[in-house]
Amino acid sequence: MLRHVVLCSLVVCWSLASHAAATHPHPSVLKPITKSPAAIALNAEEQAEIRSGDAILRQTQGENGGRGVAVQLVKAPAALVWDTILAYDEYPQWVDDVESCEVYQKKGTQLFVAMKSSFMWITSNLYTINDVHRDLGYMSWVLDRTRESDVQDMIGYWRVEQIESEPPMTRLDYATEIVVGGVPDFIVTHLTEGSLVDGTAWVKREAEKLWIKRRSEVAATSGVDASTTSDKK
Repeated sequence: MLRHVVLCSLVVCWSLASHAAATHPHPSVLKPITKSPAAIALNAEEQAEIRSGDAILRQTQGENGGRGVAVQLVKAPAALVWDTILAYDEYPQWVDDVESCEVYQKKGTQLFVAMKSSFMWITSNLYTINDVHRDLGYMSWVLDRTRESDVQDMIGYWRVEQIESEPPMTRLDYATEIVVGGVPDFIVTHLTEGSLVDGTAWVKREAEKLWIKRRSEVAATSGVDASTTSDKK
């Protein structure tokens, strides 16, 4: 999910709040993601860029929204990247402008998540159904249409693939597509550019911090300097 999608979409809708008791008033127009997405192909220059720590962005935009994907490398095992993404209760501490984020229902592989964000005087709510397939290396989401969100439609996915083990390196792909209405160009640009990069940046930051902490704990327990321990989880 994108924090800026939540915030900027509310600016577009000029709404002060959504209502959990109300059904979503807009029809579904985007095709849900129902299978593991393929990795976005990167050329040699882009491969070098993500190796340097930067994110790669592919995006398109139009008058009523846009879509895009960001690719980032995370210096941590895939399991810790997953733990970071799914730690919804930590989002208010980790993600700028998120006031609350909680799982309000679980059903099989699905997590129903409510996120409340604020920006200046604006408050927005987003309700999503997140279908988690850690064993297949991805999760996808759609809107929960039994509740009213401050976007017309939205889909997206996280793709998590550990590509190296010693030291661990995980490739993270984060994609979203959004439909809004009456959107100024600068807001559409923000939705399809900055928010995607920000989305991978906080996961990278927190997962790498967690991995350093885990290694230090193991080293302390074993009496070995953390710098000499293996990066393999």
